[in-house]
Amino acid sequence: MDRANTVTTLEFPVVRGPIKVPGLTSHMLDGGIGYLKIYEFVPGVGSTLRDAILSLRRNSLRALVLDLRGNPGGLVEELRNIAAALLPQNSAILQMTNRNGKTVRMETMEPPILPASIPIVALVDEGSASASELLASALQEQGRAVIVGVKTAGAVEIGITVDLPESAGMAVTVARLLSGKGVRLEGHGVIPDEPQSLETSALILGRDSQFDRAVSLLKTQLGRRFARPHRLAGVGL
Repeated sequence: MDRANTVTTLEFPVVRGPIKVPGLTSHMLDGGIGYLKIYEFVPGVGSTLRDAILSLRRNSLRALVLDLRGNPGGLVEELRNIAAALLPQNSAILQMTNRNGKTVRMETMEPPILPASIPIVALVDEGSASASELLASALQEQGRAVIVGVKTAGAVEIGITVDLPESAGMAVTVARLLSGKGVRLEGHGVIPDEPQSLETSALILGRDSQFDRAVSLLKTQLGRRFARPHRLAGVGL
């Protein structure tokens, strides 16, 4: 490998093998803010998320950055499990309408393990698709999180591919997924509450402008929540 502004050539051995992508990662930041990134809605990620949240809470969690950027989605059942950990019981997650016009509504079925007193900022981008968009939408519609980033992919509907002659194929939608409140996301995506692009100038310095915005918003919320009110002189309040 050659690098700019250097004459040294670096060599690395490359071992062929399957790439295992973790379902999620989490750690604590300064000030009691936790960071949790979901890479994909793979089998078991809902259970892993619950364990991660409990671990963060044991470390004095006061606020949470939920990173859904680049998450292509995955299993609907894991979406339900994750939503149940974050949203109030009986919260609407999505509506699904099949080709016969029958609509099924999916809701959370149990109390969350993350208290409502802990604020959430969710990060999304154009790579957030399918189940990750539906989670972001549910958090937004229920007022449980502030969404930061850029518009999501707008790719949530369920389809199949029909084989055609001469190695051709045709994609056919077999079910339409809407947000919990019935908003169509296909082709539209989730619009962030706080638009924030990745700034090139910040990337050059090794900074993530979307992440920085999320942390700033949470620090502001925490500051308002724990700030003592100013007392007026001579007023016995």
